Amino acid sequence: MTIDQERLYIMQHPKYKNSVRWKDRVMRMPDQQVHAIYCQFKKADYDQIARELRAQEKENANYHQVDMFEYMDELKGEKDELQS
Repeated sequence: MTIDQERLYIMQHPKYKNSVRWKDRVMRMPDQQVHAIYCQFKKADYDQIARELRAQEKENANYHQVDMFEYMDELKGEKDELQS
């Protein structure tokens, strides 16, 4: 396998494949580092990692980050309830 193919393989890791920063970082890595990471990633099962990430995303989908506008609306609603 050529070093370019190894670069492509490690860029496609399920955890990092959507990261532009990771792809840029891989392109700048020395060949020896790419090969070392490739050997580590080769031991991992990409399909299993992808399944675990999807399960984690589904679990986290139940939560919602409240922004300041929602928080202020909630406070306003509580204030209105107290006044009535």
